[in-house]
Amino acid sequence: MVFITKVSSYLLLQVLTSTSCSEEGLEDATNVLLQLSRANNATREMVLSLLLDGAQQLGLVVCQHIRCVMEFYKPQFEIKHHLLSNQLIK
Repeated sequence: MVFITKVSSYLLLQVLTSTSCSEEGLEDATNVLLQLSRANNATREMVLSLLLDGAQQLGLVVCQHIRCVMEFYKPQFEIKHHLLSNQLIK
């Protein structure tokens, strides 16, 4: 039973951390995990551990997106900095 719960919880976590989930899907997955966390202490700890893993995964994705945005705008910032530096020198 615990194995099935862990696998099911992991799949629900994948739903929560995916970027293609509907709002209703997010609500349903959240409610199921919330209900599972109330079953007993072992299940609660498992759900919390999975949620922490999911938060880490999302953090890594956000970090990657920020790096992409920074790389995209880096040339523009360098040009502005160069122009401003030249204006201040004159």
